[in-house]
Amino acid sequence: EIGLCDCLSVVHEYYEKELKIVLHDFIRNDNWFNKTTTIIRDNIPAKFQIIKTTEIQKNDILLFDMLKKGNPNHLGVYLGNNLLLHHPRHRLSIVEVMNEGLKDRMVFGLRFVP
Repeated sequence: EIGLCDCLSVVHEYYEKELKIVLHDFIRNDNWFNKTTTIIRDNIPAKFQIIKTTEIQKNDILLFDMLKKGNPNHLGVYLGNNLLLHHPRHRLSIVEVMNEGLKDRMVFGLRFVP
């Protein structure tokens, strides 16, 4: 089943509404983020380049390893000024300051290259 209320959906909605870029979706079960999986890495769109966490800019997609198991299992959009738009588990989508906990779990970023 395609998740309709998860971190990937928030990223898709932001890109479509704010940047007029439609991203492809992929099938994932409701519990994909609790597993050691490469689902995010395996589905990076071709028009994105991987960037280092020290090079992030506004509108980059940031990937996080929230379980610290070696693979990203959460993502959000960097809004600039140290702010992240994302959908944390069991909460509503939010914009929050990138705290040390998030920064520590950030694996890499993705930048759209037209």
